[in-house]
Amino acid sequence: MLWVGGTSGSLGRLVPAGTFGTFDDLLGGAYQDAQTTTIDYPGSLWPITGLLDPTLGSSVHTGTTRLDKAAGNTQGPLVVIGTSQGAMVVQQAEADLNNDPRVSSDTTFILIANPNLGVGRHLYGLHIPGLDYTPAPLPETRFNTIVVINQYDGFADPIARPWNLLTDLNALMGIVYVHPYAQNSDLSSVPAEDITVTTNSQHGTTTVYHVPTEHLPLTMPLRQLGVSSEIVDDIDSALRPVIDRGYQDVGAQPLSAKRSGVRPSSSLRPSAAAARQPKVADRSDRGSHHQRAARPSVQTRTRTAPRVKVPGAAAR
Repeated sequence: MLWVGGTSGSLGRLVPAGTFGTFDDLLGGAYQDAQTTTIDYPGSLWPITGLLDPTLGSSVHTGTTRLDKAAGNTQGPLVVIGTSQGAMVVQQAEADLNNDPRVSSDTTFILIANPNLGVGRHLYGLHIPGLDYTPAPLPETRFNTIVVINQYDGFADPIARPWNLLTDLNALMGIVYVHPYAQNSDLSSVPAEDITVTTNSQHGTTTVYHVPTEHLPLTMPLRQLGVSSEIVDDIDSALRPVIDRGYQDVGAQPLSAKRSGVRPSSSLRPSAAAARQPKVADRSDRGSHHQRAARPSVQTRTRTAPRVKVPGAAAR
């Protein structure tokens, strides 16, 4: 497995290792036994991560160059995973490697919390000078691609109606409470209605997991301050329909042309490392992703999830 982490830069050196999870937590522990090579790159976002750090565009370019070289020199089958800025690196590398005969077609690229598919979706082809970066859509390749989008992730979950201020505020809080922990999501237990599978003209498949989140990020500070969960659940139930109206239906814009496949279904459990992340909902009796009706309170039921083999994961 080749791993590309998210934004860190100079500022990231101040964050203790494991704050947002470890390899044992990655995708619900699916890769805890995998042989892993970490791609070293700046992971910077000038000037936020440091005044002397490279720009986002320069950082992604460096990461892509190094990932292209590593993938070309690694014998398959191969899994390439990136989160946040690392997902932007993996996305570009997938496009580059599509014409590299050294990389086999059974290679799987996993993009977690990719800003290109979220906040960047309305900026495709537009060069952003301050970032020195041009957002791009998901490339069409011969490879298998897995996209992980956590609900209310302010960077990766695209807002369709930005004039909905509650949606915007909730998404901003999602940058704190959802985005950093998206890499810990257990894909084997995402409900079937929140998964789409498409096949492109090069016979590559794209599987998009929309990971549901139970508690609104907007009200997470209340929970942390010790406000009764029943009270905050009632607030969530009142705000959620308004917030959800700011999002587009998960199936409205498929990333490829052909939809197919039978999907696994069960509840999603948050990893142990994501204690500060909003809980993930049991969705067995609710609508899909953002199309949920308000309820008197939010309840979580625990049930055993069928394991689904994630490409390249070690047997467990």
